[in-house]
Amino acid sequence: MEESVTIKLSRLDVGQLMDGLQVRLEAWRGTQMYFESGFPPSPDFMIEDASDAEEAEQIADHYERILSTIREQVNAQTKE
Repeated sequence: MEESVTIKLSRLDVGQLMDGLQVRLEAWRGTQMYFESGFPPSPDFMIEDASDAEEAEQIADHYERILSTIREQVNAQTKE
């Protein structure tokens, strides 16, 4: 397993961080859809630099894992 890092941020900052990660996740999912269908999700969509749908999916999945981990940690602290 990779080495963990502990970061202390305000809840507001964590929310902003998560919003930014969500935007990146959506960009990579859109890129995956583009490679699979040949069409962008919207006319103004900017395709990310990937070689194929599989690469875009792997990157999107990574963003999902990061967001999930952050949500789990925030939820655990909320219950304290």
